[in-house]
Amino acid sequence: MVAFKLAEVSVVTEVIDGEAIIVDMRNGCYFSTDGLGARLWQAAIAGVSRETMLAAVAQTYPTVADGAEAAGAFLDKLVEHDLLRVSEAATAETALEGFPTAYAAPSLEQHSDMQDLIMLDPIHDVDTMGWPTRREDTPPLP
Repeated sequence: MVAFKLAEVSVVTEVIDGEAIIVDMRNGCYFSTDGLGARLWQAAIAGVSRETMLAAVAQTYPTVADGAEAAGAFLDKLVEHDLLRVSEAATAETALEGFPTAYAAPSLEQHSDMQDLIMLDPIHDVDTMGWPTRREDTPPLP
């Protein structure tokens, strides 16, 4: 089974009101997706396998002929943009819930309008939780 994981600790993400915002601190681009795309993003970073996600899309939207195919293409796009990396094994195989009731093909929007500002951010070294890490040559705070 194929699963996914976040590409690096420099990919920061948050889901707000059903929209996933994904910031790539390496190049300053940010991405957004909502609806089915946001739900697939959440499942992917939680470790749900690609096969389980595509089967859930096909089961949830049985009248949509290319629903699972579109979901697969969406996941491929996340890997192409180096936001996700392919992992050998799934870490979570829970039932997927929370798909939108009406089908809309998942899409990923890329934004570069704030690229310069994001790249100016002096905090690029973060731990796995997204908190800044102290350089070793930085003196401790008083």
